[in-house]
Amino acid sequence: MNPNRQRILDLLATPHSRDELAAAIPLSVSTVAQHLKDLRAAPGVVRVANWYRNTQGSPSPVYEVGSAPDVPPPPVLRVRGVSGRRRGPRAAASAKPVPAPQLVETVRCRRDPLTAAFFGPPA
Repeated sequence: MNPNRQRILDLLATPHSRDELAAAIPLSVSTVAQHLKDLRAAPGVVRVANWYRNTQGSPSPVYEVGSAPDVPPPPVLRVRGVSGRRRGPRAAASAKPVPAPQLVETVRCRRDPLTAAFFGPPA
């Protein structure tokens, strides 16, 4: 067996993600992903133990050694759910639609006194 795959199997005694394995072993994430793909192809060696959401909101697997069935992935977040998580609850509360007449009243321009003397009050 490849020594890198053996090191991955030794580390997977406890659950780890691809990024954690790549940091623990001096290998790139893509190389670790290829080793995990090969190990998962063999039945009963490596399984998906859990899922977590990365910074973009997409689910990423957490692997461990075992023959139990894989944990199913969580549902994918819609774009609205991801952007709402990034903005936070305060931004979501302030994003309520404002009716058009209210916008017209708040955006009314103000005329300076000298221009009002020459041209009259604003229409």
